[in-house]
Amino acid sequence: MNPLVLVHGLPDNSGAWEKLYPLLTSKFPKSSNIGLPGIGDSESVLDCGSFEKLADRLAQRLPQEPSIYIGHDFGGILGTVIAEKYPNLISKLILINAPTPDILRQVIATDTDQAARSSYAVKIQKDPVQILKKNDFAFLKYYLFKNENNLSDGYKNSLETMWANDRTLVSMGQYYNLILNSELKVAGDFKQPLIQIWSKYDPFLGEVVKREMREKFYSNEFIEIQSESHWLQNSNPELLAEVIFSSI
Repeated sequence: MNPLVLVHGLPDNSGAWEKLYPLLTSKFPKSSNIGLPGIGDSESVLDCGSFEKLADRLAQRLPQEPSIYIGHDFGGILGTVIAEKYPNLISKLILINAPTPDILRQVIATDTDQAARSSYAVKIQKDPVQILKKNDFAFLKYYLFKNENNLSDGYKNSLETMWANDRTLVSMGQYYNLILNSELKVAGDFKQPLIQIWSKYDPFLGEVVKREMREKFYSNEFIEIQSESHWLQNSNPELLAEVIFSSI
């Protein structure tokens, strides 16, 4: 049985899986929760130089055996690069509200609705040397910290601390800078199966992104969940676990 590996998005940390991870490990005990490089650790993203090298760095953290890769948001975006470049590391790719880097970049550049949804990413693209501030995540916090998500105080406090850390803020800004100023394209000819899981009403990734992803990967599985949350692992963990198990 291939192990599961979970990779969180931004501006988040590995605590994002606190509700889903126990459900998955009940059936897949050989699983791991991998943090993005430069987020909450001593690594710097500044010396990566390209989005592809950032994916290379994450690939070094993965189990060195075929694994079922579950990536949310930026974790999924990087997963598409790793799946194409290191097919021996990923036996199946499961994306949760995550596009390929080139589709996200293209839609932000051509669709005013998505540019508005990705306002803080566009802010970094226009001025790469600036540093994000804790207040830049206030509108994200509104969606993430909703009472119905029932997040633990430990996880919420860890995010508050992370968003106030200058080193981490620089790294997060570099993530957006590297992806939006990259020319990297994911061909999408994956050797492994791809499962896309999307929220029906994602507040951050609009219909154009989903449409482009569905059309590009028409021969793979596309699942839409009736939800207004970007963080399905927090708002709908039991349903998400069922969908993942049925896809595996």
